[in-house]
Amino acid sequence: MKKPDRSKPALNLSSAEVTDICAHAKVAWDKIGPRATKAPFTWRGMKFVASHSQFRLLVDTVDGRPVACRYD
Repeated sequence: MKKPDRSKPALNLSSAEVTDICAHAKVAWDKIGPRATKAPFTWRGMKFVASHSQFRLLVDTVDGRPVACRYD
């Protein structure tokens, strides 16, 4: 997968959709192994990638458009 391109515009999603995507990202992240750096998942036919740092879960589309950042 390509490195996310933060210069691309974000998707036009409602706050409820972003919350739902974050929930799916969290589930995908919990299912993936502890040494993984990215967790791909599908939401309503769209492909996303979740990546995790020590404090946050980043969600991007596969082509690099940022979607959300959830702090745990």
